[in-house]
Amino acid sequence: MKLYLLRWLMAVWLICGVALSAHALTGMIYQPQQRDITLSEEFWPTTFRDLKKRGFDTLIVQWTQYGTLFQAGEEKKWLERRLQDAVAADLKLVIGLYADPDTFSALEVPSDLLEPYFLENTEKNIALAKNWLSLLPQPSIVGWYLPMEIDDRRWRAISDQTVLAKQLSRDVDALKVLSTQPVYITSFFKGNSDPTEYKAMLNTLKQLTHLQIWVQDGVGTRALLPGETALYLQDLAVCDESPLAGLVYEIFRQVGPDRQFKAEPLPANQLATALLQRAPCKGDSIFFSLRYLINFGH
Repeated sequence: MKLYLLRWLMAVWLICGVALSAHALTGMIYQPQQRDITLSEEFWPTTFRDLKKRGFDTLIVQWTQYGTLFQAGEEKKWLERRLQDAVAADLKLVIGLYADPDTFSALEVPSDLLEPYFLENTEKNIALAKNWLSLLPQPSIVGWYLPMEIDDRRWRAISDQTVLAKQLSRDVDALKVLSTQPVYITSFFKGNSDPTEYKAMLNTLKQLTHLQIWVQDGVGTRALLPGETALYLQDLAVCDESPLAGLVYEIFRQVGPDRQFKAEPLPANQLATALLQRAPCKGDSIFFSLRYLINFGH
């Protein structure tokens, strides 16, 4: 009987494609910006407690250094207090590391010339991770986030995917030396690859890097028609062959071009409906972003 039960449990694990003890995250992304420093200290504990009451268990901090922003001085101390406020509100943290403001242009050089760029980013990522591990209780950190986003144009070629996987694996391996937390990254599609090609690319990267990949649902940016977007998401929702660790639900409406990104919050009734969404395949349900949920008053 015990052997039969063990075999049955193993079969369930394989069918579901997830560990039996896995806990899907319900998270909100926060993008720290310099203008946020002007908000009162009282604003943040209240905001994070409200987030917890709304049913969120995790705050994903998209980056903890953006270029030189938050690198040192009072800006750095300010951000440290914000993460401590989130922990005090009983939120778990997925901590974003170094974000290069010029990453998309930097990645346009031939792939075989990218190693110095990635090496520099890795050094910054590891330094940041060490800092956060020294400042916060380790159980409160449930993951690391690499702010570089994987698109469906730059990495279409298999040769480019191989180079990208090699570079990202360096970050994953180095972070695993520091802690056991998973490493997350996001990806988005704009119709440059068809749904099958896009899914294959993500599967390749997942297998070669062991990254946890969240895919942005594209509803807020509206780069594609709703029917086109649905084709990508439907293909990714086939659980036994999906590279998805979860979906990022965009709770905004983009109203400006990409180069001068501008967006507005959803109307209240649409927002309430959007927040009820949950990722397929028992994946993480992540929402972008906090400033479209809470009025920051900027």
